Amino acid sequence: MIAPLAVVAAPVATGRMVLHLRGISGSGKSWLVYQLLQDPALRWQEDRGLPLDPHLPQQRLVLRGYTAPDHGLAIVGPYRTACGGCDAVPTQDEIGLRIKAYAALRYHVVFEGLLASGLASRYEQLAAELAMCGVTYYGVWLDTPLAQCLARVQARRAARGDDRPFNSHNTIAKHARVTKCLQRMQALGYHTELLPMANGAGVPRLRALLGLQQGPGEEGVL
Repeated sequence: MIAPLAVVAAPVATGRMVLHLRGISGSGKSWLVYQLLQDPALRWQEDRGLPLDPHLPQQRLVLRGYTAPDHGLAIVGPYRTACGGCDAVPTQDEIGLRIKAYAALRYHVVFEGLLASGLASRYEQLAAELAMCGVTYYGVWLDTPLAQCLARVQARRAARGDDRPFNSHNTIAKHARVTKCLQRMQALGYHTELLPMANGAGVPRLRALLGLQQGPGEEGVL
């Protein structure tokens, strides 16, 4: 159960949004976020603090995410490796609390994770809570061919020296779950979008959704 949005008394400014990037392994979720983080014009700052979920250990600071105050942007989770984000956050409750904390500070929020990509009801609930405070939840499904995702997963395994036989069943099953989430949220009337990822096309669209000018290196290809 995600806690109610009660970080600050004042409602979040109308027009703010929470962008949830969804996709399977190899679809380009983390890559898209890195295109934002690597833009020096955004002047990202690390947000370090104690976990927001009281059930998590409170003895040390963690990297909760990144903020770009001049542009009103926040990204959830740490990005220290090729993959990161919400998959490096201990619990889904902690993810929800971080999202709501950033939204309450009037940031546009971007988040992604493999597990979160296949969850529907939890983020429907979050979307409803955000809507009561003037924040739009926007689900963005990355339109990357399944065969290309599988090839990238195999390439990652090879790069880290994992020579075990590759079983594609889990990735294929995850693709089906993520697709069902899209269909369910579309049927329920949530804000959704299928984002083409061919030839780096996802980058300018993501920046446009966030109200950003064209950035450096947007012609890059995943």
